[in-house]
Amino acid sequence: MKQDKRNLIEKKIRENKENGSSPMIHINTTFEELTNAIQDVIDDRDYEMKEVLDDYLEYCYNDGLISGADSWKYMRMQLAGATFAFNMSENLYYDKSERKFRAHDYLGLYLKKSVRAIGKISARITAVETENGMVYEAEYGALTKERKEAILRAIADSTKYGYDLKTVKHRYFFVEKFYEMDFKKITPRPPMGARVFDLQQILGRNEMPEVSQIAKNAFRKNLGMKIWKNL
Repeated sequence: MKQDKRNLIEKKIRENKENGSSPMIHINTTFEELTNAIQDVIDDRDYEMKEVLDDYLEYCYNDGLISGADSWKYMRMQLAGATFAFNMSENLYYDKSERKFRAHDYLGLYLKKSVRAIGKISARITAVETENGMVYEAEYGALTKERKEAILRAIADSTKYGYDLKTVKHRYFFVEKFYEMDFKKITPRPPMGARVFDLQQILGRNEMPEVSQIAKNAFRKNLGMKIWKNL
């Protein structure tokens, strides 16, 4: 907020207090800082509030209230189970396209009480099979022949687990490479869904190192205390 407007608001609040009216406070913040603060206090099992926050984030991005220009510092942690080996071998992760998310450059895969892999996103592509064949849409990055083939392999592999990637539209996150890591969760409850972490805050750096270095050196136990403290 511009300083002159902030001064005016604080003046009005002081006058309101002096007049004996109901107390008010003013917090000068951003939409992004507000959503970060909410995420920090929402329990993973509070699905209703998580959906409200997801809808709010989508509104903020669509209306330009959060630009997404700071996606370089965010890692989204996704739960990976039976598909983990496939995700690693193909360097991709898929999720239903209806799922909303904060803009992020990094993707982490969580399995067995630890973030087991991290990769930098190189493309996001949606795909679904229609009466006229497969329909692809590149949201970010190029729609290449190789990526189409990888999506078809994912569809074929998913049948082993009873997933329907053909008729249900999914979003495919391609990473340059998934690097193995072992960043253990230090709190007792398992996460029940995706989480977004601010790597700049966790690593204490204004620029991100190479992904291989993040996987190798950055996630030490003391940093684990920071990233997992609210989970």
